[in-house]
Amino acid sequence: MMGERVSLWTDASGELSLTRPAEGWEWAALLDDAEHGPQLLWRHEPEGVRQERQGEDITPERVPRDDDELQAMRWALRAGDRVLFEAQGVRLEIVATSFGGQRELERVPLAEEVTASAEASLASLALHRGLNRDEGWKGLLARLEQVLQEQGIFREVEASATILWAGNDAFYHEVIWCGRCEEAEASRPGGQESAPLSSLLARDPELRHAVIEAGDAVWRLHQGEDAELFIPFGNGHQACGAFFASGRLAGEASEHREALGRVHGIFDSPASALCERHRLERQLAEAIEENRYFRERERRHYLFKDLVCESAAMRQVYEEVHARVDDCDPVLMTGEAGTGKELLARALHHLGGRQGGMLIRLNCAEVPRELVDIELFGCVASELIGAVAPREGIFELARDGTVFLDEIDRLSPLIQGKVVRVIREGEVRRIGEGVGRRIETRLIASTHHDLQALREQGVLREDLYQLLAPGVLEVPALRERREDILPLARIFLAKFAHRHSAACRSVGPELAEWMERYGWPGNVRQLQSFMESAVLMAREEEVLDGQVLRAGERT
Repeated sequence: MMGERVSLWTDASGELSLTRPAEGWEWAALLDDAEHGPQLLWRHEPEGVRQERQGEDITPERVPRDDDELQAMRWALRAGDRVLFEAQGVRLEIVATSFGGQRELERVPLAEEVTASAEASLASLALHRGLNRDEGWKGLLARLEQVLQEQGIFREVEASATILWAGNDAFYHEVIWCGRCEEAEASRPGGQESAPLSSLLARDPELRHAVIEAGDAVWRLHQGEDAELFIPFGNGHQACGAFFASGRLAGEASEHREALGRVHGIFDSPASALCERHRLERQLAEAIEENRYFRERERRHYLFKDLVCESAAMRQVYEEVHARVDDCDPVLMTGEAGTGKELLARALHHLGGRQGGMLIRLNCAEVPRELVDIELFGCVASELIGAVAPREGIFELARDGTVFLDEIDRLSPLIQGKVVRVIREGEVRRIGEGVGRRIETRLIASTHHDLQALREQGVLREDLYQLLAPGVLEVPALRERREDILPLARIFLAKFAHRHSAACRSVGPELAEWMERYGWPGNVRQLQSFMESAVLMAREEEVLDGQVLRAGERT
């Protein structure tokens, strides 16, 4: 071996050799000598593509003989060549062998172009790749403990980490991970059961300033070899967290400045990435919870008790809606504009089994004819239709929910036919796409025209008529349900008095009599608008009465 040129062999199987070609190996000797500790870099029989790099001449003077040099060799491998190959998906190991009965330990020649900063960057890259496969903080802390010992900073060590973020009612909120457990409880500074690191940072302003604000690594030395080490991490001018390592110190703390710099350079970026991931996961969890809250609030808002059904006509509508809540059949609501068809559509959705999906309303009269197709069914990216990116249509967006098509008679016969096919086949196909997508969408439609007249005039296709006719729900005009006028007026009065901070509390007899006689051509929508105007007109009055009518006559 002395003076012989050697080669560094690597391949995608994840191993490496620094010796003469593989055919010169005695495989039985390799396995036998592996019991005697690491002595030489080696590789199994190569698989796949091999890469070769010329090494250096090996002489007796360059063979390390003690454990310290062996440990240095281990670290050099991990920090240099190891990360170079790990970044390419290759994992390197140190194992043992012998040649001709002689034991010789060879040092790994590092590439000269790999500087200290490059080593840290490459090692950090390898950690990022590993954390995508490992268990997040648990895996990172296990590696930190390993590196702190390999760098000769600690003989024995246990590591944990704290994520910090600004709070509204305290200096920090904190989440603790411990190296020996899955996850400790979240804590607030000053809490009765804070984890060690969070308690120290919360109680000690000088320590908090040095670690979190100044970004310095801080030692706390105890009797004997016991020591604690704080290492900040974070992107930006202020740390977003810190590592906490405690154990038996190796040597003097002042001797490890350079090694700590390497450790920080390697672990800062992956720790910051995990911190950011945790922040985003927390935001997502909060958004999901907020969404659940608003869904439940909206569902409660559309309970049947909130529907005003004092009149016989509305009680009949109530019974029909109640009977159709749990089925998936299409529903067509007919009635004059402003009668509350959209409110009933929301009640059907939120009280049925589709409340977990989306309810999407589209007023077919408001969408340009050339865009209705895309709005309903979506499209692929295409220069022909001017779409720079794929787009989901509302049927696809509400795949497990409800689509409410207001004024469905304004759709062209061609689009009506596509709607029929989507509902009957349970499949939607984007414009320009040859493959359909499965959906389970309930269709609720509305029109303020007579359904039979639309059919006879050819405005409504026969197949769409046959699809919708079994589920017709007629919504009465407000003049046909006069018993509901005053209850509705009181609901609107309370709503707008609260919104506008008005003193109005009730409706007087003169105004009530007038409202019950009036024809309300705009139906419930007109009544709602009238009550808001009345509240704004007499906001200092507790009772809305004749003064509203007289003021209206003057204007």
